[in-house]
Amino acid sequence: MTNRIFSYIFLFTIMVSCNQDKIESLQNENEQLTKKIVLLEEEIKKLKETDDFYFQTAVELFDSASFSNTTDDYLKSKEKFEHLIKYFPKSNYISDSKKYISSCDEAIAEIKLINEIINNVTNSISRKDSKAAYSNLNKLKKYISQEAYIDIKEQINDELNKPLVVSARVIVTNAGLGWSKLQKYLNKRLRINDLKITNINYSQSSFWTYQSLGQKYSDYDHDISLEVFFDKAKNYEECTKISSNNSPIIDVIGTLKYSNKRAFLIAEKVIFKGDSY
Repeated sequence: MTNRIFSYIFLFTIMVSCNQDKIESLQNENEQLTKKIVLLEEEIKKLKETDDFYFQTAVELFDSASFSNTTDDYLKSKEKFEHLIKYFPKSNYISDSKKYISSCDEAIAEIKLINEIINNVTNSISRKDSKAAYSNLNKLKKYISQEAYIDIKEQINDELNKPLVVSARVIVTNAGLGWSKLQKYLNKRLRINDLKITNINYSQSSFWTYQSLGQKYSDYDHDISLEVFFDKAKNYEECTKISSNNSPIIDVIGTLKYSNKRAFLIAEKVIFKGDSY
C-alpha cells in the first residue's frame, strides 16, 4: 500500500514538472512575440518617416480636399508637403511638393473668395438691394456650374420679391414722425396686414384704409392713414363693390409711393381676411 502511494506521488511530481516546463515555454514564446511586435512597430514607424510616405499621404489629402472643397482639408495636405520639404530637403519630391503647396494656397484663397461673395449676396438680399445681389452673383459665376448659377439666381429672385412686412403705423403718422420712417420704405415692395377700409374713392379706384388695432376706427382714424390704389389687383371689381359700412379686414401687397405729402400703395394684391367690425 505504501509503495503504491509513493508511486502516485512520483507520477504527480513528474506531471507537475512537465506542466511547469510547458508554462515556462509558453511564457518564453509570449516574450519573444512581444519583442517581435515591438520591432515591427519600430520598422513601420521608420517606414512612415520617409519622404515617399509623406508625399503619398499629402497627395491623398489633396485629392480628398479637391472633393470636399474645404479649407481645412487643403491645410492638412499643405502641412504634409511642408513637413516633407523641411525634413527631407534632398528628396526627389521637393519640386512637386512646392507645386502642390501653391495649388493648396490658390484653392484656399478661392474658397475664401467664394464664401465672401456668397455672404455679400446674402447681405444684399437682406437689404433688398437687387443691383448689388446680381452684381455679386455675376462675380460668383466663374466659380460655379451653370446649373448652380441658375439655381442661386432663382433663389435671389424669390427672396428679393418677398415683400417687407410692415404696419401702417411704421409708415406714416399725423404726428409728423412718419417722414423719416417713410423714406426707409419708399419704392419698396411691402405687405401691410390688418387694414380697415373706411372709405372708397371710386374715381381714383382706391381705398382709404386705417391700421386695425382691435378698436373702432373712429378712435384712431386721425392717427394713421394710408391710401391704397388697387388698379393692378386682380380682384379690382370685387373691391369696388365694398362699402365702408360693410368692409372687411384686408392685407395689401404693393409698392409704396409718396406724392403731395401723402403715402399710398400701388397694390398688386388685396387679401380679404375676415368680417367687418
